[in-house]
Order: sequence, then structure tokens, then C-alpha cells
Amino acid sequence: MRSRIVRYVYVLVGNVLVLALILILTEGLASYILAARAMMGVSALAERKHTKYDPDLGWVNKPNVYLPDMYGPGVYLQTNSQGFRNNNAIDIAVPSGKFRLICSGDSFTLGP
Repeated sequence: MRSRIVRYVYVLVGNVLVLALILILTEGLASYILAARAMMGVSALAERKHTKYDPDLGWVNKPNVYLPDMYGPGVYLQTNSQGFRNNNAIDIAVPSGKFRLICSGDSFTLGP
């Protein structure tokens, strides 16, 4: 009976050691992958090209950005001087006889 318990303890300790070794190797491999990505200059997020962090709003568009082929060949992204996705600046005052529609949301609202 006692030898059976000792055998179970050895198996348990062996399994824990193998698991620890696997975790250490996985962590090391992940570090090498991240280092290789940094050396190749791979950008983590395409949105970093046209956004900046605002402490009040979160991520907002940078003003005066033009990115040709951002969403594929011939599909560009352009922001105006106010950071809106538009080719022209938008007047603060609404012109008479017109109204404004605001689309607010996340990256799906930005759209291509």
C-alpha cells in the first residue's frame, strides 16, 4: 500500500515538473516571437496609423491624415483638419436649410 502511494506521489511530482517545463518553454518561445516581430517592424495595429489617445475620449482620429489603400487597393482613409473622416473641413455652424446626422460608435462606425 505504501509503495503505491509513493508511486502516485512520484507521478504527480513528475507531471508538475513536466507542466512547469512546458510553460517555461512556451514563455521563452513567445518572447522570441515578440522580439522577431519588433525587429521586422511589424505594426501591431493598423489603427495606430491614424489614431491617437485622448484622455477624455479614448482613441480619436489624427487630423490631416491620408492613407491610400488603407482598406485595400483604391480604398483610402482621409481625415480633415478636425480629425473627422472627411475630405473637407466642416463648419461649426450648421448651414440654414440643412441638418447634421452624427454617427457615434466604435471601429465599425468608422467603416471603409
